[in-house]
Amino acid sequence: MKARRELFVLAVLLAARPAVGAVVAATGYAAHTIPTADPVAGGVVRRGRAVLVGQGTFGAGGERIVRLDGSATTVATGFNSLGGFDLDAAGTLYVADNGGDQTGAATGDTLFAIPDALTRTAAVSAVGQEVLPEGTIPFAMDVLVGPDGSVLVTDAAGPGAGRVVRVRKGAAANLIGGLNIQGIALGAKGTLLVSALDDTYTVGTILRYTPRVAARGTFASGLSGAFDHVLDTDGDLLV
Repeated sequence: MKARRELFVLAVLLAARPAVGAVVAATGYAAHTIPTADPVAGGVVRRGRAVLVGQGTFGAGGERIVRLDGSATTVATGFNSLGGFDLDAAGTLYVADNGGDQTGAATGDTLFAIPDALTRTAAVSAVGQEVLPEGTIPFAMDVLVGPDGSVLVTDAAGPGAGRVVRVRKGAAANLIGGLNIQGIALGAKGTLLVSALDDTYTVGTILRYTPRVAARGTFASGLSGAFDHVLDTDGDLLV
């Protein structure tokens, strides 16, 4: 399941950008700054002391995943355009990449599985770690490991064409479709919380589905965009 996270702010050390002022957290939250050596790319997930974060430069093979746990260890390389990622109970990291169309890309537009992401000391290449054939999910955006061990991937293919794909035992099946889908998270009692945008990509909505994927209506609406979201330890949804 998507790890519940404190409100972390990853400070990207980019000399070309002006310095960013101190982050002031909302009441009840603590804001921590974690420096990264390169620009942050894609998702971030935490388990225990370990924070897994995408870093690097957009383009063929230019992005990687780094584990921060007192030191920085690269666990996987060769990504082009990282989306979200999530850990399963065994410590396998499931990763979305949607940059398979980049010139020179060796793989992409699919779901990857990086074993032993919390403990490995040597990086593995994305090539060869595909769960599905490259190109299967052209706009792979976000990833959620469900309570049953299946992996849900959002395909942000645009207005009316977005979908949620369920991946189980190496096979993919469409679960939800017909929306401008972006992020996904697990809510109370196994409900799925899916973010969707309007046709202009400026107004966001969080939709709620039962574990059997029957629509339960709108969880939140009128948002200024809704690209990703996560529940905190109090059950509040951060968008």
